[in-house]
Amino acid sequence: GTFTHNSGTVIFTSTGTATITSGGSSFYVLTGNGAAGTLQLNDNVTVITTLNMSNPNINLGTSTLTLGASAAASTLTRTAGIMYNSAGGVFKRWIPSGLGATDVDYDGTPANNYGLYPMGISSAYRPVEIRSSAAPTATGYISASHTDAQTTTDVNGGTGYADNLGVTVYRVSDMKSTL
Repeated sequence: GTFTHNSGTVIFTSTGTATITSGGSSFYVLTGNGAAGTLQLNDNVTVITTLNMSNPNINLGTSTLTLGASAAASTLTRTAGIMYNSAGGVFKRWIPSGLGATDVDYDGTPANNYGLYPMGISSAYRPVEIRSSAAPTATGYISASHTDAQTTTDVNGGTGYADNLGVTVYRVSDMKSTL
């Protein structure tokens, strides 16, 4: 059969791994509310209006989790949980035009959290936080992905070196977030 959201809320409360295969259907409101565990995306998933993250983590895998639908406003509420990718997954967030600069600017104060991308690895929260000084002039989206360190290099045999600000750097890794 085909899942139709009918403007309702779907709540995942699993303490293990719950697998989501959307088959192209969208969620209106999606809530992850388990004490622990993982929501595993098996294909691309779209949440139309609200994503509530209070646990568990969301493993994007190779999929894209999209919050929002073009010009419509959407809300991200996060009290816990991390989006991570085990194989190149992406969190895509629509930003409607007509917002003020402070609506896009993530300052740690929950509102719609347009500037928060709660990325990381399954065991460490490494968010991307966007700060904006100007309001968006057109509707668009920002996509974020996080890659954990595959290699690390000890600098100068582990004794480090001082950078141009006088900070000693001991190790360099290829861990990165991509927008």
